[in-house]
Amino acid sequence: MTTATKLTPADVKTRLEEILSTAVDYAAAEDKMQRLSRTLEVSEDDWVMGVDRFGAAVDGQIRAALHDVQHPEEMSDALHICQALQDAIDVLKFAIERSDDAC
Repeated sequence: MTTATKLTPADVKTRLEEILSTAVDYAAAEDKMQRLSRTLEVSEDDWVMGVDRFGAAVDGQIRAALHDVQHPEEMSDALHICQALQDAIDVLKFAIERSDDAC
């Protein structure tokens, strides 16, 4: 059997402040992620330059990742967004490595 630790009102206040600080960091990171995804979206015509053989796969993965970033409410959690972004990076890396004319 475990013994519960009683929190004083000051302890509760400290924990709430820690949670608030983390929430502020999270909101700032989410905002930055949204802004960065929009700047990448603007250059969508350049996504597949030099990877013609795999252009459709690269385009599809990037679009899916950006959608996940811009619509986090549709995702189950932040880890899903991380995985979508990593998948896009992996597909692009694969295309770059295997394209004869890749930059």
